[in-house]
Amino acid sequence: MDSARACKAGRPRSLSRRGRRGGHNAAVPRVKLSRRLGPVGAAAALWDIWRRLPPEHRRFIAKQVRTHGPTVAKQAVKARRARRP
Repeated sequence: MDSARACKAGRPRSLSRRGRRGGHNAAVPRVKLSRRLGPVGAAAALWDIWRRLPPEHRRFIAKQVRTHGPTVAKQAVKARRARRP
């Protein structure tokens, strides 16, 4: 009865997307970014996150950075230049 609950009209109610998948992900370490980080704080936070990643995830991220890093850096420089008076 749990998976096929009936609404008031008697028709079975469809489960949400979360209900069909099982709906629980393992706990993930959270990074507190409540205060604005300076460059040193951001580097320390990223290093802490990097150390916690499994080696296969580190390799995947390194590959993505090699592929997409230049584009992201170019966009950051362009945005910085557009923001300057």
